[in-house]
Amino acid sequence: MKIFSSSFKKNFKRKHRLVRGAHGVQRDWQLMLIFFVVIALLLAGFSGYIFWKINEGEIFSVQVDSAYSDELIDRKLFEEVVEKLDQRYTKRIELGVQKISVPDPSL
Repeated sequence: MKIFSSSFKKNFKRKHRLVRGAHGVQRDWQLMLIFFVVIALLLAGFSGYIFWKINEGEIFSVQVDSAYSDELIDRKLFEEVVEKLDQRYTKRIELGVQKISVPDPSL
């Protein structure tokens, strides 16, 4: 049991000494400053890269496979849907023009 307690004490004292000597208020501020400067530089670099790509127009270019883009819409089905929508529109206009006669329930 003495061997365990003496090795534990040695390890604890060694780690404690390293931790106590490694920290200081000035070092903490330096680490925070370095961290935020690195983050700011990374953000500035990424923003510059995006600006350059937008300025060149490369970010908006899309390459589409010509075999895929030949027939994206079924024309027959599209024309049927447009025709049905036109019929609904004309019905709605006709209903708005016609006067609906409702019988008076009190009579």
